[in-house]
Amino acid sequence: MKKIVLLTITLFLGFVLVYSQTDERIIERVYISTDKDCYVAGDVMWCSAYCFDIKNNTKELSNLSSIAYLELHSTSGLVQTGKIALINGRGAGKITLSANLPTGNYKLLSYTSQNKNEVNFDIKTAKTISVFNTFTKDRVPEGVELISGDKYSEKFDSIKFEKSVGNFEIILPQEKYFSKSSNIPINLKNNSSTGATINVSVFHDDDLITSLPYTIDQFINTTSKIKNVQFSDVAIPEYEGEIIKAKVVGPDSNKKDYLSQKYAVLSSPGNMDDIYISSIDTSGEITFFTNNIYGDKDLFCEIEGLDSTLNCHIELESPFIGVKVSDIPKLYLCGEMNGKLAKRGVSMQLQRRFDADTLYQYLTLRENPIFCSNSTSSYILDDYTRFPLMEEVFVEFIPQIRARKTENGKMDIQVRMENVFRTLYFSKKTSLVLLDGVPIFDHDKIFKYDPLLVERIDIYADSYLLGKRQFEGIINISTYKKNLPSLVFDKNVRIINFQGASFPMAYTCSSISGSENYPDYRETIYWHPNILIETKDVDEIECVTPAYGGKFTIVVEGVDFNGNAIYQKRSFEVK
Repeated sequence: MKKIVLLTITLFLGFVLVYSQTDERIIERVYISTDKDCYVAGDVMWCSAYCFDIKNNTKELSNLSSIAYLELHSTSGLVQTGKIALINGRGAGKITLSANLPTGNYKLLSYTSQNKNEVNFDIKTAKTISVFNTFTKDRVPEGVELISGDKYSEKFDSIKFEKSVGNFEIILPQEKYFSKSSNIPINLKNNSSTGATINVSVFHDDDLITSLPYTIDQFINTTSKIKNVQFSDVAIPEYEGEIIKAKVVGPDSNKKDYLSQKYAVLSSPGNMDDIYISSIDTSGEITFFTNNIYGDKDLFCEIEGLDSTLNCHIELESPFIGVKVSDIPKLYLCGEMNGKLAKRGVSMQLQRRFDADTLYQYLTLRENPIFCSNSTSSYILDDYTRFPLMEEVFVEFIPQIRARKTENGKMDIQVRMENVFRTLYFSKKTSLVLLDGVPIFDHDKIFKYDPLLVERIDIYADSYLLGKRQFEGIINISTYKKNLPSLVFDKNVRIINFQGASFPMAYTCSSISGSENYPDYRETIYWHPNILIETKDVDEIECVTPAYGGKFTIVVEGVDFNGNAIYQKRSFEVK
């Protein structure tokens, strides 16, 4: 039986309908746990997200929003942004701090689309992050103060880090110290009466104390006092993925009636799953409902079938709100920091130079159902006689494809389908042709394309709905380079640098064990953003110590299933 693949997000629309009919609004607040609190410019800041529903003073993880937005602020304003995909209130990602960040303290803020609906929304819960630039003397204006070593010790010696929260244990072997480049088993024991979700960080503790700590128990205590939140419906809750807002701009964008009959298309080269089609409303506004786009990539924006004489194109809107921040504390510097910061700067450069995928463990992504069926047929062109024309490729050895001229003299590529009676036929409806995952609506471009650039052709003989557009079959033509080489685009096509959600991953570094060629001077030696531990259970992780000695600290942070905070800390020596 022919399969109908519905790509409109019906679950999302159904949710919005129910959501709009209830007075019980979910009140979300996002806590971001990081691998440490102090970095050098150019470092990777690892993040673990906890999105809570705090209505009625509860402390449950929210299952509403699917993406959290991160903003890093100095006293001068917004300096960097990030996105973390959420699944049932939990998410993970990273931000690579710009090497140009001046030395100073920064606030790490996070929110969801649901927060945009709150009247007078104000982020009162944010972590302070300290950044030292070891390349330049640039500092945040009026945000840094030089003090003596004695005053520095006097200012921070009173800070107590021994406070433990939650019925949880970190269990280490009994050794007084551990060897360099060795494996350390660390047992995490949950003694509570319910399961827990936690993140774990192990990092070099060089006693750089720059600000008061801010932990998840402080976050929960602060958010529990939030009451009487009022809502105004200005943003759609992002239940299934990021909702990308766009608009038509240009000299001819005022032709609203004509444009409202067209479709806007958003796609990404190399990934067939990132294709979204939306209608254009009479005001020129566009809304793309995505399932979260991961990674920083180029997006192709196009108006399908736009008259070539018109001068207009699609422009994406920023989802970040640019929160105003006024309570960033000063960063205090003293001369005794020089040696420690120099070592951190070298470690950061080595990590960037010798970074490898083998150091990471990729975690679960939210599934995108666009191609839930396998291709009907695949053709690797190197297995066949290479022809100089794409038309010859289709005619000679791909029976599932045929081409016909339309009434206006244009070529139309069609996919062979199968009906409920298993009868084969070529539909007269439009088939979707992709080149490296980007839709090509003018099929003449495919016939003019050089087949020697093509590696393979995959055919999907199903019916597909993308937004309001139906396609009878899909053809994906993949080039060797996966970046649409030599293709000439219509003038309304715009290629936009897009910041997608960070890929969720753990930095376990297990592949370093036993390696003799890796210059192992990592500052963060273990990071896992999302570990689930059942009640009365023990989870063992293995941490590989670096090639230098010193004091290292283990921090476990999270919540149990009753919403109670967990914060535990323990140290060990490496010699």
